[in-house]
Amino acid sequence: MPALDRLRSIYATRFVSPAVASRYVRACLTCRNRAVMDREELRAVKQMHRVTNGLSTDIFNAMSVQDRHSETSVLDRLAQVAGVDAARTTKAAVDSIRERGFFVFPNRMAADVVDELRGFSLREPAIVEPPRPDGPRIEIFRPEQPTAEKFAIHGEKINLFTPAREIALSSIMRATAEIYLRRAPILSTLQMWWSAKYSPVPCSEVAQYYHYDFSHPKWLKYFIYLTEVTPNTGPHCLVPTTHKRDRAGRPYRTPLRSRITDEEIEAAYPGCQIELYGPAGTILAVDTRCWHKGKVPTSDHRLILEIYFTSHAVGESLPPEHLAIFGDADGASIGLGRDVTELRWAHP
Repeated sequence: MPALDRLRSIYATRFVSPAVASRYVRACLTCRNRAVMDREELRAVKQMHRVTNGLSTDIFNAMSVQDRHSETSVLDRLAQVAGVDAARTTKAAVDSIRERGFFVFPNRMAADVVDELRGFSLREPAIVEPPRPDGPRIEIFRPEQPTAEKFAIHGEKINLFTPAREIALSSIMRATAEIYLRRAPILSTLQMWWSAKYSPVPCSEVAQYYHYDFSHPKWLKYFIYLTEVTPNTGPHCLVPTTHKRDRAGRPYRTPLRSRITDEEIEAAYPGCQIELYGPAGTILAVDTRCWHKGKVPTSDHRLILEIYFTSHAVGESLPPEHLAIFGDADGASIGLGRDVTELRWAHP
């Protein structure tokens, strides 16, 4: 019955059960001193996020902060181990992400590093997306004849590939994440993917409609363009400042919707959508709680590397990416974990 279905929808999006509320409160009270949270706790945080338009998530994150990961403490440690210039860049990045939800680094990744990563992507088998009805498909990306919208590479091989590891170990990236999260950052994803020039129609399964991420309570993603990105080759698109709570986006955060159209975003945020272009080696830091999407490539393929730091791990242990590169929970903290590695930068 339509009326009953509507009532259920309202209940699901405006209220949570006592059990969900209890799990959320328990998670808030115990999250500060834990690096790992279980999936039921995350589910409760996510449900509360939808009901409260993000207020409950902000409360959870405020209760998770650890004093030794304060901005002053991390910048002091970073200046000692990587220099004053690294600390200045990190400060600028954090300020921009806090205010606008993203930062484009002034320097790019060195060309030889980009070439190594691009070569890796063209010889390693990738997971083909979206998945087909007959099950997962794995194949090497062929630029001359792509067979799907996306080809993703992650797992042990990329975790052990030296150029990718060195980027994840970058002192500036780790420090920016540590200050922004106010915790020891957990490396939850290290992956790269080709967005192929395949179909002019946006594909929901590969995130070509607007959405916001929520697989952890707080996070910071780095996207490194490994091919030149123009308006026609799949730029990262976002609505600045929407990583914060606002009224305009509330109607789209509350329902159990995973994808929002360009028209709906434009109606909520007139003239606010931006596209981030750049040459190969361009480095973006983004809080993807912002409304964002990948634009459909129409003139050429795009290759991107993603490094994803989170406030907590989810499940039963630290992610394999983190264990492979950093070891323990504090391993990514500046001056507390692994030795600092500097990026090989190109000039602006």
